[in-house]
Amino acid sequence: MNENDEKNTPVSAGVSESNNSTETIAQAQQNRKKHALETLAIGLLNQAAQPDGGDPQVARRAIQKAQLLLKSQPQPLPRGQTIQEIWAAMAQVPAAIPTIKALQGVLATIQYEPGLNIIAAPTSAGKTSLIIQQVLEWLLDPQSIGTILFWSAETSRSKVWAKLWASQASTLQTTGRAPIGMHTVLDAARGKWQGAVPFEILQAQKMMDPVSKRLIVLDETVTAWELIEMARRFADESPDGLYALVIDYIQELPAVPENHPMYMRLQSSRELEVGIVARMFREFGHEYGVPVLSAAQFNRTVNKNTDYVPDLQQLRESGRIEQNATLVLGLRNETMSGTNGDQAQHNGSVASTKTYTMFDAKQLDAARGGAMATVRTELGQDWILLEAFVLKNREWGGVGTVIPMGFQPASGRIEPLPFRLLSGGGKGGNKSKGSNNGPTAKTQPQEDHDDDDYFGRA
Repeated sequence: MNENDEKNTPVSAGVSESNNSTETIAQAQQNRKKHALETLAIGLLNQAAQPDGGDPQVARRAIQKAQLLLKSQPQPLPRGQTIQEIWAAMAQVPAAIPTIKALQGVLATIQYEPGLNIIAAPTSAGKTSLIIQQVLEWLLDPQSIGTILFWSAETSRSKVWAKLWASQASTLQTTGRAPIGMHTVLDAARGKWQGAVPFEILQAQKMMDPVSKRLIVLDETVTAWELIEMARRFADESPDGLYALVIDYIQELPAVPENHPMYMRLQSSRELEVGIVARMFREFGHEYGVPVLSAAQFNRTVNKNTDYVPDLQQLRESGRIEQNATLVLGLRNETMSGTNGDQAQHNGSVASTKTYTMFDAKQLDAARGGAMATVRTELGQDWILLEAFVLKNREWGGVGTVIPMGFQPASGRIEPLPFRLLSGGGKGGNKSKGSNNGPTAKTQPQEDHDDDDYFGRA
C-alpha cells in the first residue's frame, strides 16, 4: 500500500460508516414509529372489546397520538411543475368575496380573501355591527351561495338574529322616523309591542325568510378546534359548501378542548394560545378556500388616550393575529376621543404627529370635520362617523387609507359616504408642525380627484 492509499483509506471508510450510521438511525426511527402505531392500534382494539366500549376519552387521545405520528412520517420530496400544471393550479385559486358596500369604491381594494380577515376595535366601537351588516348583505346578495357559519361569544343567537332583523328593517324606513333597534324587534317577537307590529319588521321577515337557512348562528361554548371541525363538515357535506366562517370575536375562543394533548401547554401562555388560534383559522381558510372573518379586541387602555387612532400594536394579547391575517381593518368612531356631537365637527380630536405619524394631523382633522358634517346633513342627527383604517391589506395594498362610513348605533346600520379619506397623494397642503414629511390625509370624491378639496363631494 502506497502513501496515497494510506491517506485515502480511512477517509472513505469514515464516509461509508457515516452513511451506514445515518441509514441505521432512520431505520430505527421508522421502526419506533411503526411499533408505536401498532401499540396504539392494539390499545384501541382492547378498548373497543370492553363490555361498555371503553372510555371514549382514552380512545380519542390514542387516535390523536396516532394522527400526530402519521403526520411525522417522512414525505416524498416535491417535484417541479410544468407550465401547464402551474396554470391549472392558478385556475383553482378561489376568488375573494365582497365586503359591505360602505367599504367598497375606495382606492384600496377591500375584499375578504380565503384565510384570516380581521376587524379590530376597542369595546363599543362598532365591530359587531359591521360584521352583522356584512352577514346581512351576504345573505341578501343573490350572487352568494353556501352556508355562513357565525359564532358569537358575547351575543346570544336570538339577539344576533334580532340585530340582523333590525338593521334590515331600518333600511326600509322613511326618513324622519326613529330607527328600529334590536329591542324593538325583540318586543315585537315577545308580543309586547303595543298595536300592530311595524310594517318594516314584517317586510324584513319576508325578505329574510328565503335565505335564513343559509345562516347558522352558534352561541355555545366551543373551542377553535371544535369550530373548525364543524366548519369542515359544512364545507364537505353541505350541498353548496361553506361561504364564510364568521367569528365574534377571536380572543374569546380557547384553542383546544381540555382533553387535547396540547391543552396544558397552551394554558401557560395566553399569547401563545391566541397565536395558535389565529394560525388554525388561517390554515383552514387556505385549505378550503373560505374567508374567515373575525372581530378582534384592541387593548382597553386605548380608550384612555384622547388622541386615539387604530394601530396594529394595539391588538390585544397577540401580534400573531396580525402575522396570520391577510386583512386588518381598525375601527374608530367619533365618540372615542373624548368629543362627540357638534363639538366633534369643530374638533376632530385627531392624533398629533407625536402619537401617530402616518397621517398629517391638520389635514386629517379638516377631512374628519367634513365627514362628520356630511353624516349629519345627509344621513341624520342620529348617525355618527365610523372610520375604517386599513392597517394591513396583503393582497391589495392601500395601507393608510381611511374609509369614512355613516353609523347608526341604534339600529346597527352602516352606510357609505360620498367621499373617502386618503393618507397619501397630495400636492403638499398644510403640514402640521413637527410632521416628519410623511403622507398627507385628504378627502377625495369618487370621481373628482381634486387635491385641494378636503370636503369633496361625489
